[in-house]
Amino acid sequence: MGEWVSPTSHGGVWYSAPTDAYDGDTATYTHLLRENGFILYPSVFISCSKVRLWASVLNVTKADLTVLVYYAGAYHEIFDGMLDSYTDWVEIAIGSTQIIENARIVPHSIILPDCLHEFEFWKEAEAPTVVYGDGAYKVGRNFQRF
Repeated sequence: MGEWVSPTSHGGVWYSAPTDAYDGDTATYTHLLRENGFILYPSVFISCSKVRLWASVLNVTKADLTVLVYYAGAYHEIFDGMLDSYTDWVEIAIGSTQIIENARIVPHSIILPDCLHEFEFWKEAEAPTVVYGDGAYKVGRNFQRF
């Protein structure tokens, strides 16, 4: 059985309090900006089949955004549109289990800021060992870079 895990660091563009997007508290949030999106990194590469997020537009309506995950050397879009809820978690399937390096959230709103309250990766219980290309990245059970 797997478990939900929070990111441990971030990158990209945000407006305020970026760590609020992974502090374990859905009452706090970071405001997202449109430029290149907000990147969330797990502590190590993880075997992942889905993500979940809690997002809104100022706590009053559903967020409109794109969610991408990075695996196999490229970003892959797994969601683009209006979320189903702004008062609860929304799960988004990746489509298969992949070794995920990070996730990127790109908001679409141009007038009011989108708020990312929380984001989590679904970490699968057992993970394969993978060697990419020339072996520069060797990923094992804990998915650490070597």
